[in-house]
Amino acid sequence: MEVERSSNESLRSTGLNTVSRSTSRKTIRFLRDFDDTLFTTPPDEELILFMQRLDVMDKQTKVLFENGHL
Repeated sequence: MEVERSSNESLRSTGLNTVSRSTSRKTIRFLRDFDDTLFTTPPDEELILFMQRLDVMDKQTKVLFENGHL
């Protein structure tokens, strides 16, 4: 995998977006610096709980919408 780095800017969402749009390891390109630990450090417990709450709220909103309450 070739990694191109060009600045000191953080690359959380853009970096993940770049990886997700790539079709193979050969085509992955990072255009800015990013913290390598973003890909090697597991999320902390507070973030996991927050994401679980968002999932619950998403399902509740979907039910309300499908039932015509929104």
